[in-house]
Amino acid sequence: MVKNINFEDNIFILTEVIRNIHDSLILDAVPELFIKKIIADLDFVDQTLDSLLQRLLENTHLIDRYEQLDNFSTIERDFSQILESFTEGSGALSIVSFPEFREHALVLQNNSSTRRHKIDLSNAIKDTDHEDPLVSSAEYTELLKPLL
Repeated sequence: MVKNINFEDNIFILTEVIRNIHDSLILDAVPELFIKKIIADLDFVDQTLDSLLQRLLENTHLIDRYEQLDNFSTIERDFSQILESFTEGSGALSIVSFPEFREHALVLQNNSSTRRHKIDLSNAIKDTDHEDPLVSSAEYTELLKPLL
């Protein structure tokens, strides 16, 4: 398993997948040819966001953790908007045309809502999070002795 995860690169890729889904939803494509691909892409984004967010939440010592949580918040909002377009949109590739996927889309929306809640909780903790400094004042003094 990969120990070092480049969250920024992963988020970039997911952003591109979401943008591709968005573009697909607004185009007038033959729905029967593309609906399964759209569902598969939505599932991929959902599962990948779950996995990456879990790894980020577990990695409490990541230096830019809160910046990455902000990035996750943005991408999760974008994903939620895509799901809303998919379920409420009037395009050829929407639940309106394929009601058999309505329940599946509701599961995805529920997952997205759960992730947004986890992100919000983690962001709320950052305001009260007072971890010990990485370098103690005694270590600073020792490091700065040659300069004094």
